[in-house]
Amino acid sequence: MLKSLKSLPRTVWLLGVISLVNDAASDMIYPLVPLYLTSVLMAGPKALGLIEGIAEAVSSLLKLVAGVLADRSRKVKYWVVAGYGIAGVARPLLAFATSWLGVLACRVADRVGKGLRTAPRDALLTLSVNHDQRGLAFGFHRAMDNFGAVVGPLLAAGLLALGMPLKQVLLCAFVPAAIVLWLALAVPEPQHAAESKPIPFSWNLREFPPAFKRYLVVIGLVHSPIVAEPVVRPVAILACVTVVLLLPLAAPRFGVAVVVTGIAVGCALLTAFAVTSKPKRARNAPSGR
Repeated sequence: MLKSLKSLPRTVWLLGVISLVNDAASDMIYPLVPLYLTSVLMAGPKALGLIEGIAEAVSSLLKLVAGVLADRSRKVKYWVVAGYGIAGVARPLLAFATSWLGVLACRVADRVGKGLRTAPRDALLTLSVNHDQRGLAFGFHRAMDNFGAVVGPLLAAGLLALGMPLKQVLLCAFVPAAIVLWLALAVPEPQHAAESKPIPFSWNLREFPPAFKRYLVVIGLVHSPIVAEPVVRPVAILACVTVVLLLPLAAPRFGVAVVVTGIAVGCALLTAFAVTSKPKRARNAPSGR
């Protein structure tokens, strides 16, 4: 395992360290936003919901736009640098916000940075390794990313425990932002194949392979509000995994309609069982008087 990790290119290691430091900074700040809104700016939960809803919507839309523009420009590194730079500057500026609108502006700028860098960063990872190392490269990158998400809240808790004021903790995010920007500038631009040409953007998915289309269906279902309920979500995830794994194997023999119908019936039965077996509250509960 260690030998395989050591064989990964320098770009993969740089992007892994960048994700670790950046996620540590992000998760050092993100848990403090509700506390900052309520205790310092005296804003309510509605403001927090509005802020996060707008910020995440902007990020989701920009991921598609940034991916298309990176393909057309053939310069993925600069999108990555811009994304990390914008987010790194926006986070500590939360300390200077005097109302929830200032927090909204900083959170939107943070998510703009995420939207700009995500797709080009994944393309950078893909172009930096051979096809037989892509799983290892992305797995290593996600591991570093998740490790940073653990370090961030612990770091924030430690600083607050030492008596550091909330605003100063927010300002500390300037340090990892500078480290991330320095490392991002050191990432080399990948070499594109001379004969390859950027594919014009189109909403038509016919040219994509069937496996990618099934993957899109899985992602859409898993993140759908319909499966947000704790009872429905495990069944939906099981259904998605079953479709991806069994459909390509069983469809040629039994037919797509038969396989999909069987999976749907099985998931419906599981959902019905989960709903009916859910413990109910006692109707005649004591009133507590």
